[in-house]
Amino acid sequence: MSKAEGSYISFDILRRVLSDYFGYNIHYVMNITDIDDKIIKRARQNYLYEQYVQEVGTKSLEDVLKDQKEVLTAFQATCDKNTDPDKKVMLDKMLEKMMKAVDSLTKSVESGNNEAILQAKEFYLKEAKDPIAEWVDKQKGADVTENSIFESLPRFWEDEFHKDMTALNILPPDVLTRVSLREYALTSALRDSRFSPITREEFPKLTVSVSILQNFEEARGFLDWSLGIHGIRIEFLNERGMKRTATYLPQVATEQGWDQIQTIDSLLRKGGYKASITPEVRKSIKLTRYRSQEIQMNYNEYRSVVEQQQQQKRGNFNGNSGTGGSANSGQLGRVQC
Repeated sequence: MSKAEGSYISFDILRRVLSDYFGYNIHYVMNITDIDDKIIKRARQNYLYEQYVQEVGTKSLEDVLKDQKEVLTAFQATCDKNTDPDKKVMLDKMLEKMMKAVDSLTKSVESGNNEAILQAKEFYLKEAKDPIAEWVDKQKGADVTENSIFESLPRFWEDEFHKDMTALNILPPDVLTRVSLREYALTSALRDSRFSPITREEFPKLTVSVSILQNFEEARGFLDWSLGIHGIRIEFLNERGMKRTATYLPQVATEQGWDQIQTIDSLLRKGGYKASITPEVRKSIKLTRYRSQEIQMNYNEYRSVVEQQQQQKRGNFNGNSGTGGSANSGQLGRVQC
């Protein structure tokens, strides 16, 4: 059992005691770290590895063997530079497995048996996955920028985690938030390469607009939604068989003057689909429709809210200092975890 699962079980016990025994109204918020340096690197490497495996099918055996030598040299250098005892044991085991796979591939090539070569190649790709991923990441990692690539890995493990919790009869959270929400908002507002950085003098001129997405429904088909009313999120397989997603807010289609087919086709292109878009491709889409509520706030309104919150905190601190109190178990309260 992981630390996260153990913590979740512990909180579930506390949550049930507070709500069922003491009568408190619990509002349980769960925040998930779905984006950080390690997640980005692993997701990128997984994507590049899958691409490389597909490329191997079209590469000559000579090129594959050349790549294999480069991968082995790079991984041996990584093992030699590592000084952490525990990590060194792990890397040495990986190197040993890789060497066996390389030896098997070399012998099959020498035998000239095409079937044996194919099996040895598949075995090598499987056993040397991490070294290959690390090697190809150093070559092509900077070119990977599609957001959906970085979403798939954390979403997979998030789904697995929630399945485990459901199997253990753990209550789900009332609200689920993700770290990436704040990071994506800051990146979009302050680190967009298309615009100059915002200066302090420009703060009073800023207006922030946030779209709250709600009422998510799985559609019965790719046309089961209304222009100007529904936002849509599509999930599809690209021409390489890899899952991709893309979304448009409700106002996008009407602003561009698109009909439903044009919107779907544009969304497929946005999600990275490069092949010809046929009726069969559109029918294969899994579409989720939703509604959106837009909320705006200018800088002065934001400052006013912040000042009110600060005054409220100071008032609570002054009101609680030097005084004592007792809790009434029969009185309903609101607890946010």
